Amino acid sequence: MALLTQFPAGYNKPEPLNKSFDMIVRDWSRNQFGGDSIVEEIRKALNTGVSEQSASGASGAALYGGGTSGQSGALRLENLDNTMTSVLATAEHLKVFRFLHKEPSKQPYYQWNRRDSYGSSRGGFGFQEGMAPQGGVGQWSRNGAYIKFLGTRGGVTHPAILTNILGGMAMDPVAEDQLGRTMDLMQRIERAIR
Repeated sequence: MALLTQFPAGYNKPEPLNKSFDMIVRDWSRNQFGGDSIVEEIRKALNTGVSEQSASGASGAALYGGGTSGQSGALRLENLDNTMTSVLATAEHLKVFRFLHKEPSKQPYYQWNRRDSYGSSRGGFGFQEGMAPQGGVGQWSRNGAYIKFLGTRGGVTHPAILTNILGGMAMDPVAEDQLGRTMDLMQRIERAIR
């Protein structure tokens, strides 16, 4: 039995789970370009002039602010971490707001009844034989409060969404901005009710 070196006709080769930059560019350009050559051209362009001597005798590194070859220049390659680190307050820091009871309201003026008394508490509560006990009427009051609307405004620019500058491919910039706006609003509420 011979080893299977080619996939049978009609069978598509499975896509790899992790694609390299070269594979992504080849898929995008329908195998007309390769990503490795693009990265190599960028690397050459970034390193051009860094270690060369200028007409005045100063090295390219000295002209661009000093440093060793490959570490200075007009442009630098950066290795940015794809995960955002939160150094601000998180949901567990919101103590007072989580303690409050939240009651949904269907109108901008919320109303409720409050019992002020169960009845008259004056006088004795005993009675003579053949007589009726003294009665009382509970008292209620009607209360209301206007709903206060709170909000904040945020947004993500279209280039930030396209270039994934808020944390790479693993993070949705719109969802992260919504979470940030929510935490900002919750912190302001927490400070206001303390």
